[in-house]
Amino acid sequence: MLNHDQIMKAKLVRFPEDQIVNVDTEANQGELIFVKESVNPEFYNLLRSSAILYQTLSYEKEQLEALIEAANAVGAEAIVPKLEEMLAPVDFALMLAVDGVEAYIKEPKQ
Repeated sequence: MLNHDQIMKAKLVRFPEDQIVNVDTEANQGELIFVKESVNPEFYNLLRSSAILYQTLSYEKEQLEALIEAANAVGAEAIVPKLEEMLAPVDFALMLAVDGVEAYIKEPKQ
């Protein structure tokens, strides 16, 4: 599984033959992640955007934590519970992305 730092560096790029490649610009190389034909079309956009969604949530987490710290520093503790409420699902989504859904949620037995 990918760790946080690897996901933060991920750049999923579509190449001409609908190949989705994770491009590492520092190493000047790429790794084939999937091809469009291998994915259910209904999930294609979700998978393509997954790295960006994770990265966006990670930045949102940083900003919410900064707001909580600032609120505590200036005596605006009344808004901290709401900010923490906003932070909780972001934390959970980030954990699921790194650790896997199975680490937190039991699937019903068939």
